[in-house]
Amino acid sequence: MMTAGAHDADAGPEEVERLLYHITHDLRACFRAVRVIPDWIREDLASGSDIAELEAHLDMLQTQAARGDRILLDLREFSRVGRMVGAATRSDVRDLAAQVWAGLDPPDGMTLDLDAAEGTVWGPPEDMERLFAALLGNVVKHHDLPVGRVRIVSGPEGHRTAIRIQDDGPGIPARFRPRVFELLTTLKPRDMCEGSGVGLAMSRKIVGLSGGSIALGDAAGERGLAVLFDLPQGPEDHAYAMAATGAPGVATERVPAHVMMGSDGAHAGQAGETVRPVIDFDAEDDGLEEAGIGSREGRRLN
Repeated sequence: MMTAGAHDADAGPEEVERLLYHITHDLRACFRAVRVIPDWIREDLASGSDIAELEAHLDMLQTQAARGDRILLDLREFSRVGRMVGAATRSDVRDLAAQVWAGLDPPDGMTLDLDAAEGTVWGPPEDMERLFAALLGNVVKHHDLPVGRVRIVSGPEGHRTAIRIQDDGPGIPARFRPRVFELLTTLKPRDMCEGSGVGLAMSRKIVGLSGGSIALGDAAGERGLAVLFDLPQGPEDHAYAMAATGAPGVATERVPAHVMMGSDGAHAGQAGETVRPVIDFDAEDDGLEEAGIGSREGRRLN
């Protein structure tokens, strides 16, 4: 059972139906593979097909089973946010990021720059680790070059710690940025890049439960993406945010001015800009992932 945070409490029946559609849509592709591919394998054995074709179908079956398992595991992790956690503690941003980065075991060509990572954050340690693991893990997973750099800039901004995680990867087109925070939304077919589409949605949930906001902006260089968010510095700051937003866990959806500044001092966007994604989940031509696997003839099962 998925337990949403208070910032999701206002989701109406339509939103719940959309979420159920995405879950069943993605899992159906996996279960359809489990149901159909064994028949192909039987046909391969009966017809004396080349061993290479048999192995290809076995690999396809294994991939789809692992994909479904990953979706369920990530949804379970999403449900644990704010629920299966210990007492909130104060964490140093630099230490937290370094610990998570080491656990990701990034490629040798990927480096993390923490020279400008200052300040502390307050929250359940499990959720803080989930947040940084999701954001830093996305950079490692989606970077398209053998060498890459991630830079974290953070510091006090009023009653919060404003954090900017910037990379030099391929980035995300501006028209798709609001969409990627929706649960089970990916921008690439899973055959190109395995992913459940849970990471950014979980990040939004964690930040929202702290009374903060999260958004995507342009990187300071020619390539890349910047993730902008804010977290409490301590327990008193968390209480202040709850009072300011009017209800526990309701994000203000305003981007702190501190994280909107690029490393060269240039604005990466307009501070205070409201981010309210409007998503057409039924669109067929918006470039979002449409789950499916190969079929025996057309190599696609919808």
